[in-house]
Amino acid sequence: MDLFQILAQQGSRPDRGVISHLAGIGIDDLGNQGVDDPQSRGGTTLTRTVREAGMEIDRRRMRANVVLETENLEPFLEDEWVGATLVFGDGEPTAAVAITSRDERCVMVNIDPDTGEKDARVMKAVVRLNDNYAGVYGTVVRAGVIHVGQTVGLVR
Repeated sequence: MDLFQILAQQGSRPDRGVISHLAGIGIDDLGNQGVDDPQSRGGTTLTRTVREAGMEIDRRRMRANVVLETENLEPFLEDEWVGATLVFGDGEPTAAVAITSRDERCVMVNIDPDTGEKDARVMKAVVRLNDNYAGVYGTVVRAGVIHVGQTVGLVR
């Protein structure tokens, strides 16, 4: 029995996802679905922002330390994670991060990471869609190694 089955038996509501990228600040449900296709029906935070801004957006603009691909494709799903804990790994968890707050975005999301050019459409889209919040901040509550492809559970 893996960790998520045990948590479900204990009455926790474990949601699942997979780390798709490790890299900048915060934890985001940015995902990959539809990033290259603004007309995609994918609903992750980045995909919805891409559609709203009407431009391709390099996810590095969001400066996330951890990017999750979740089973639930609702945009801004990470807003619901505040107060919950992300548990990394199947079986014996390697790390856990308590989600402490939503990430209010600054003008840095407007800057192209390759060219340095500014385009305010990105921040304007985040403001219109979710009151200028995209991503969340967390605090490590159990140290450990995390890696791309690792399963992540949300424990409420």
